Amino acid sequence: MYSLVVVDMQSYFAASRFKRVRQVVLWEVHRARQHGWPIVLLEADDCGQTLGSIRLAVKDYHRAFRMTKWEEDGSDKVAMTLEGGVTRSKSVRVVGVNTDQCVYATVAGLRSLGYQVTVNALGCNSTSHNYGLYLLSKIEGVTIVNRVASRWAV
Repeated sequence: MYSLVVVDMQSYFAASRFKRVRQVVLWEVHRARQHGWPIVLLEADDCGQTLGSIRLAVKDYHRAFRMTKWEEDGSDKVAMTLEGGVTRSKSVRVVGVNTDQCVYATVAGLRSLGYQVTVNALGCNSTSHNYGLYLLSKIEGVTIVNRVASRWAV
């Protein structure tokens, strides 16, 4: 079983406004709900709420949690939420922005806490997206995928 972590999908960040990224994040949310996985929406402090389409997709889902973070690495908030009785699984899927900053820092933090991490690269974005993917590829134990179901293809 996985948990889904959605990092900084707030309109404050230009990278979150790309249609492809929003569609893949929504696909991941849909998939998590189908499987009953916990969903953690990480939000950068003072940058507004997670995009409305994503908030709507988790509305009334009893395993969805919104957490505010005050630094790039939100792994402590994820761990606090998941290990607080939500799940025993240490496997997470990560999507969001910015790939080379908050996504990278959160993934690195999760790995240091012993989580197995899969990043869906299609659900991530930044002005330095390829560099962010390169950084992520250097973290031992991180799997990077580039896929969505065909009916959600972008």
